Amino acid sequence: MASTIDREAAVALMMEKYETCQRLFYLPSEAGQHCVYALLCENGSLYIGQTSDLMKRFREHQAGRAADWTRRHKPLRIVHIETVDTRQEAMRLEYRWKTSSGRKRLKRLAKAGNERLIKAVTELSQAFTLALPHPKALEIQDEMDFFRALSAAIQGDEPE
Repeated sequence: MASTIDREAAVALMMEKYETCQRLFYLPSEAGQHCVYALLCENGSLYIGQTSDLMKRFREHQAGRAADWTRRHKPLRIVHIETVDTRQEAMRLEYRWKTSSGRKRLKRLAKAGNERLIKAVTELSQAFTLALPHPKALEIQDEMDFFRALSAAIQGDEPE
C-alpha cells in the first residue's frame, strides 16, 4: 500500500505535468490584441489566419463557423501565434506565413510542438495513473481524456 507521502508526491507530479500540458494546448491572447495564428488540422494541414480575439476565433473554428477549411478539416490545436500592433501588420504577417517558406517554418514548429505535446501527455498519463484515486486526479479526468484524445489524433491514432 502506497503511503500518504507517496500519494502526495504523485499528485504534485501530476499537477506539474498537467500545467505543462495546459501551456502546450492553450495559447491565450488578450482580446483586442491583433495576432496571426496557425492551426493544426486533423488532416495534418495548417490553417493560417489573423484576428483580434484569438480564443473566440479558435472556438468559432472548432464549431465550424469560422472558415470553410476548418469546417471540413477540424482544427486540433493552435500551433503558433505572433502578436502585432495593428490589423494591417497582422494582414502582412499572415501573407508572409502563407508563402512556401512561411509554411515550411510553421510545419517545423508544428512538428516540434507535436513531439513536445505527445511527450507531455505521456508523462501526464503516467503521473495521473499514480495519483488515482486522489480527488485532484478525479477533478482533471475530463481534461485528461481530452489531452489523450488530441495526442492520439496528432499521432494519427484513434482515441481509446
